[in-house]
Amino acid sequence: MKKRLLLITNGYPFGESERGFLTEEVKVLSSQFELFIMALESQDELRYPTDGIRHIEQYRFSSLRQSRQYRSLPSVFQLESFLEAWAYAKANGFSNFIGDARRVFYARFNVWEMEQQIGRLVETEKIDIVYTYWGTECSVAAANLKKRFPGLKVVSRFHGVDLYEERTAENWQFFRKELARKADGLGFICQYGRDYFKERWGAKYADKMHVFYLGSADYGMREHNGTECLRIVSCSNLIPLKRVHMIIEGLAALPETVRVCWDHFGEGVERAKLEALAEEKFGGHANIQWIFHGFVPNAALPDEYRKLMPDLFITTSSTEGLPVSIQEAFSMGIPAIGTNVGGIPDLIIDGRTGFMLPQDVRASDVAEAIMRYVAMTEEEKRKMSDVVRRHWEENFNAKENAVRFAAYLQNLASE
Repeated sequence: MKKRLLLITNGYPFGESERGFLTEEVKVLSSQFELFIMALESQDELRYPTDGIRHIEQYRFSSLRQSRQYRSLPSVFQLESFLEAWAYAKANGFSNFIGDARRVFYARFNVWEMEQQIGRLVETEKIDIVYTYWGTECSVAAANLKKRFPGLKVVSRFHGVDLYEERTAENWQFFRKELARKADGLGFICQYGRDYFKERWGAKYADKMHVFYLGSADYGMREHNGTECLRIVSCSNLIPLKRVHMIIEGLAALPETVRVCWDHFGEGVERAKLEALAEEKFGGHANIQWIFHGFVPNAALPDEYRKLMPDLFITTSSTEGLPVSIQEAFSMGIPAIGTNVGGIPDLIIDGRTGFMLPQDVRASDVAEAIMRYVAMTEEEKRKMSDVVRRHWEENFNAKENAVRFAAYLQNLASE
């Protein structure tokens, strides 16, 4: 008999949320488990096939003041809440203790509320294992339910905004030590994420921490660019932390003898500013052609890349998890240039699968990395492309990684 697994997401299978991440994983999970899904309530319609999924429902968070769920107060104002409030306020220099404590107690109410919603499904459907795709209040709630359901296993995955404190408005991640203590498994999408969590919250729980790469779909090996123009692509939101301006600065620093065609895919608040910067920096450079394509659906990217036949992928982001954009490029054998942040070192092996930039990247660093590629022979470039593809096949194939992760969940559920 199959084990019963409850997957808790922020959106899937509704709307576009988690579109590129969970599609393959859900296919595998639904084949190996009796699969139940709880997704955060939204106005989006079902967008994905639900074949093999036993039950789908949406959960929601409400306001303690509006809901008047006063029976939650003993759980909200428990000792662990006060300890969390003290630690949070201390990290902020006790500059606003009342406000910090209020944020903690609101988060604890969310945990309590999710305990009720998750607990009902665990009880009625005899769930064996709860897997939260993101590290949220749902993860803590599920871990707390282990006391009520002794055989229950709980696994939480972590990505970026749910892991790194600097990625949050509060500059804090709530109840992480508690989660490390109570959960059965903690999954991370890159080694840097695991190291970050271990150092910050849970060194003594290191045996629970595992790296599970998400991977990408297989775009298929691309044809090599036979033109004299070095084709470089980038794909990201046009927002400050992506530092797309450093790509522009780096291209402008190249020798005039290097012909470059740069294509950027992605939209964002900085588009007008970046287009103006490109006009300014490239205006006197006849050797540089560029285009901002704006938003392109993920499903359409493979065809765009096949038309362009890129030589290189580039990112100069200041922070990352494990960029799916690079994994997608790698599936096509496209080497990457990227900054030494987050999980990028798991992808870019300097000189073998691309070229690493320092975290505090300068225009000269970008130009130098591009010139390292330009200096390679055609045979060396083809070999690098083959190494890139092999690196993707061995580590970042979404289908294979989903099978590996499902096997881990199976073993855990059977303990």
